[in-house]
Amino acid sequence: MRLPDKSAALAEAMAGIEDGATIMVGGFGVPGTPFTLIRELLRQGARELTVIKNDANEPDMGIDHLLASGRVARLVASHIGLNPRAIAMMNAGEIEVEFCAQGILAERIRAGGAGLAAILTDIGDGTELADGKPRVELDGRALIVETALRADVALIHADRADTFGNLA
Repeated sequence: MRLPDKSAALAEAMAGIEDGATIMVGGFGVPGTPFTLIRELLRQGARELTVIKNDANEPDMGIDHLLASGRVARLVASHIGLNPRAIAMMNAGEIEVEFCAQGILAERIRAGGAGLAAILTDIGDGTELADGKPRVELDGRALIVETALRADVALIHADRADTFGNLA
């Protein structure tokens, strides 16, 4: 049995990203950010994106280019403090920003990949991170319901890939 070849040219691989897509973007600051994929996403023109990323990168790099071009409608991140544009856009109401504690962000992504609807946690209780979120009581503990995060596509930095889709 021959397995299908999952390799594709850059433009072809990115062609299915449509307006309104939800995109998970790898990287923590600069390390691991898929700069080439972000540039191709810009070139192809998808708009009204929801971007899920640990951070908003720094000025003039990574997803800051998506922000500057008005492509992002919503950003889910653990922090945006190194990106003045992201802060200004949030404060001006130009983008919606959902802050999420870093460990909870990772767990929400894991939950989405596992097919779960949500996770329960007490992390963030009593802070703005919990405002407006549903709560449940379980085993005598008040817990916050954090919905799982899913995406239409994930942009991941890799130096090479094989025909099976493995990245390195």
